[in-house]
Amino acid sequence: MKREICLVRRNRTPYGGAEKYLLRLSNELTAQGYRHQLITSRLPKFLPSFMRALLFNIGTCLQKGSRFYFSLERITCPDIYRAGDGVHREF
Repeated sequence: MKREICLVRRNRTPYGGAEKYLLRLSNELTAQGYRHQLITSRLPKFLPSFMRALLFNIGTCLQKGSRFYFSLERITCPDIYRAGDGVHREF
């Protein structure tokens, strides 16, 4: 049985390089017959950004199970992490 591939991106917008990258990746996964989904945040904007990041990390990791995470976010449980959004040497 194939594991489900999850593309993880906290903030989903209709523009931006990461979003265009995920769209191309999603289209190719579909063309190749892979089952996948996009995981994004549903947290309210009134929360401080650090709180949204922390809660997104916790919720995403708790729901992982056997799914394969390809993440464009700094979460603690990705199978693959694509560094971007202002990469720093220390991270």
